[in-house]
Amino acid sequence: MKLTAEDKEKKTEAEETEAGDKGSEAVRETADQQAESDKKTAKDADKDQKEVPEKEPEEEKEKPKAETKPEAKAEPKEESKVSETDQLKKQLADNKEKTLRLLAEFDNYRKRTTKEQAESFERGETKVIEALLPVIDNLERAITAGQTDGKDPEDDPFFKGIRMTYDQVLRVLKTFGVEQMEDEGKTFDPAQHNAMMHVDDEDKGEQEIVQVFQKGYKMNGKVIRPSLVKVAN
Repeated sequence: MKLTAEDKEKKTEAEETEAGDKGSEAVRETADQQAESDKKTAKDADKDQKEVPEKEPEEEKEKPKAETKPEAKAEPKEESKVSETDQLKKQLADNKEKTLRLLAEFDNYRKRTTKEQAESFERGETKVIEALLPVIDNLERAITAGQTDGKDPEDDPFFKGIRMTYDQVLRVLKTFGVEQMEDEGKTFDPAQHNAMMHVDDEDKGEQEIVQVFQKGYKMNGKVIRPSLVKVAN
C-alpha cells in the first residue's frame, strides 16, 4: 500500500510529536530528579548546620578544661585554709588573754573586797571597845577606892561584885584580841604612851615610866588607846 505525500507528512508529524512528548517527559523526569536531589542536599546541609553548633560548644567547654590546671585551683583553697586557721588562732589567743586578764582583775577585786570588809569589821569592833574603855576605867577606880578605905575589901560583897565584873569584862575583851598594857617600869615609847608628867629621880632609869595614870589598850597588837604616864629623867 502506497502512502501519499500527505499521509507521509502526517506520519512524520505524528512521530515528531511523539518524540517531542517523550523528550518532554524525559526532561520532566530529569527535572524532578534534580529537584529531589536538591531537596535532599538542602536537608543534609540544614542537618549539618544544626549539628555544628551542638559540637562547637562541647569543644569550647572542653578547651577550658584542658587548659585549667587542678593545682592552680588547689593552691587558693590551701591559702584560704591557712589564712582562716591563723585568724582563728589569733582570735583564740586574744580571747585567752582577755580571760586571764578578767580572772586576775576578779582575783584582785576579791582580795581587795575581803581586806576592806575585814578592816571595816575591825573598825566597828574598835569603836565599840573604845566606848567600853571608860566603863573599865570607872571599875578600876571603884576597886582602888575600896582598897584604900582601910577595910578588908574581900569582906565586902559589893567590892567583890565590882571585882568580879571587872575581871569578866577583861576576859570578854581578851576574846576579841584586846589586852591591857602593863607599862609601869618600862621605857617610854611615844607610839604607845602619852607623857603627862616628868620627874627627876636618880633611882630610876632614863625615860622610865614611874607611874600610870590611865592604862592603855591594844587590839590584835595595835594600840587603840595609849597609856597616860609619868616619866622619869
